[in-house]
Amino acid sequence: MNNSGKKETSLFLIIISIVIVVIVGVSIGWWISNLEKKTSTNPTTINKNLNQNTNTASDVYKDWQTYKNVDGGYSIKYPLDWEFSDSSAGNPAMFYDQRAQDQEIETELLQGSKIEIYWEETSATNLEEFEESIKFMEANFTTISQTPTTVANQPAIRKTGRGVTGDFDNVVYLISGGKFYSIIQYIPEDDLEEIYTPIFNQLLSTFTLLNKTANWQNYGFELGSGSVIGDYETKIFYKKVNGIKNNISTPFVLSEYHGSITPYGALFWKKGEIRTALEPNLGEYAYEYGIEPNFQLYSYTTDKFAMLPELTLKLEDQLFEKIYDIHFSSTEPKILIEIGEYDTVSSEFSPGLLDSQPVKSHGFVYDVTTNTFIEDNSLESYLTATGLATTLWQGMSWDSLNQIAVGAPGGEGCGAYDTLEVVNLDTEILQTIGGLKSYNFADDICNPSNGVSPDQKWFILSGKSNENTLDIYLFTTTSFPEPIKSKRGVKIDQSLLNSNSRAWFWDLKSWDTTNTYPVVTFSNDQVVDFNEE
Repeated sequence: MNNSGKKETSLFLIIISIVIVVIVGVSIGWWISNLEKKTSTNPTTINKNLNQNTNTASDVYKDWQTYKNVDGGYSIKYPLDWEFSDSSAGNPAMFYDQRAQDQEIETELLQGSKIEIYWEETSATNLEEFEESIKFMEANFTTISQTPTTVANQPAIRKTGRGVTGDFDNVVYLISGGKFYSIIQYIPEDDLEEIYTPIFNQLLSTFTLLNKTANWQNYGFELGSGSVIGDYETKIFYKKVNGIKNNISTPFVLSEYHGSITPYGALFWKKGEIRTALEPNLGEYAYEYGIEPNFQLYSYTTDKFAMLPELTLKLEDQLFEKIYDIHFSSTEPKILIEIGEYDTVSSEFSPGLLDSQPVKSHGFVYDVTTNTFIEDNSLESYLTATGLATTLWQGMSWDSLNQIAVGAPGGEGCGAYDTLEVVNLDTEILQTIGGLKSYNFADDICNPSNGVSPDQKWFILSGKSNENTLDIYLFTTTSFPEPIKSKRGVKIDQSLLNSNSRAWFWDLKSWDTTNTYPVVTFSNDQVVDFNEE
């Protein structure tokens, strides 16, 4: 009895010991697994995000989702494996990566990354006027760094710092169109900011203000020219509201100024005096002499005119300079002012009614944010690479952030406007895209044709691939030499053709750039939407 009891007791103790060992082992395994989950990264997810940084721009965003906030007036792209939360009715809009979605505790972010976009209406026109509100928002935020930057072509402030729980934060503030925006990335795990910050940068680069293009394109001029030499004037400066033109009064005599519309304001500068000269084979002709310009910039958001810094030009009797053209950056609030150099006794001087072609050009860059002229040789680099003296007949689309310029040659009849000329401004290397018989374009009259969107962010080569179909290739400055989108074999709507249609009816008539990709209308009124697959 006693021996049997001892054996039973020993067996019982052995079983209990085994159970305890198993429970402890499982507990330790769970604890280690949970610790790894909190303190390490998911290799598949993180490596996927890191690999995105090595792809081309067109590859990176190919499968990304687009979130659009109509009330907030913005859109943004985010990776396919991130999740958008609409629990806050879109303000703030919240985006979580896969690791943040997997955590079990919902009240506090312990792993992964979350990005929030918050907006509110404001009467402030710049971040300095909003400074007190920002200080209130940052009551529990410790700033590590602060730098000026540009987001969606708007001046912005970027900060890094630590939140109240010690998480690392990337923060961006900007004001545009009567709205204040804050874009914040939370990274709760130590030493992972180098992993998640590049993803934040990619999301930030896709942030777009929905009403930006429509806003500045609603402003314009009506120009008039008379039959008398020198009778050339700006009639009205207007803002179009619901299709109706509303005249805008200026603090100067408008007919004495030239003007140009940019996304950063309407730029005005005083006209030079009109001079006449005799040409043996042409008779009397007129040209506009230079003048030290009196710049005025009209701001769309504040409806005010501001004086720009003075610019000194060369003014001699036969050798003089005057403003020849205005170019604006598609990526930063900068305006490139092209200065034409004239020599009236040179055989290269092209006489004509006012619009004389300069012998050569150089440029000054105006920084809208700082209200200063800055050192920048973009125009000289572009002209050197293309072998041009000026941008006459070609224009120049300028991406100052990526140091790329694109020319879309034009002219009378058929010619070089079947190409796009892409210049790396750092290396001054020229790439010619398109041309006769390029891609699958048919060997037809004026085929293909180039086109540039008004905001100078999108470029098109379009033309007939056969008698009944159209091929269209869409580019951005960072997608060259490959198109970012293409529409091949688009059936030509014969019902839209009439006797008034041009032979090359695939010329571009209008652009709608308010969506993720543009919607273009051709000269026969056929519409092609690049947002549709």
